[in-house]
Amino acid sequence: MNAPALVASAIVLAFAFPAASPAAQAKPGFVRVDACLLLTKAEVEGLVGRRALPGAKEQAADLATCSFGDPEAPNIGGRPAAQVLSLAVFTGQEGAYAAGPVAQARDAYETARRNAASAEVVAGLGESAYWDKTFKTLSVLKGRHFLRVEID
Repeated sequence: MNAPALVASAIVLAFAFPAASPAAQAKPGFVRVDACLLLTKAEVEGLVGRRALPGAKEQAADLATCSFGDPEAPNIGGRPAAQVLSLAVFTGQEGAYAAGPVAQARDAYETARRNAASAEVVAGLGESAYWDKTFKTLSVLKGRHFLRVEID
């Protein structure tokens, strides 16, 4: 399975036009991404070749996540213990980082890249992208957004 190409093809258009929540639109220059609008359950199942639970959305400050649980995994605290695919989008925010929101996202991306087990460049996706084959993780930088997709 060529996982980076599969994931990239599924999210490239959605990531180009991130879905924003109405509350985030009130902040000038800030668009909060709804990670669960970037991939559907059907797209996830097509990408990974197995069943998945509907996406579970979480938001913490400038980080939006969507986890598609494994329906075969036991539940712990009402959540599946294993994920089929997890998607996280960090959005740099104006005024939160001295160098600005684009630098905030870039610095987070570069820190993750330096700490990756095996960063293989993925051309043609965002401004910069890499695939970590050890952890089955695709990371993409685009403007003030740092997107990370993890396949289990």
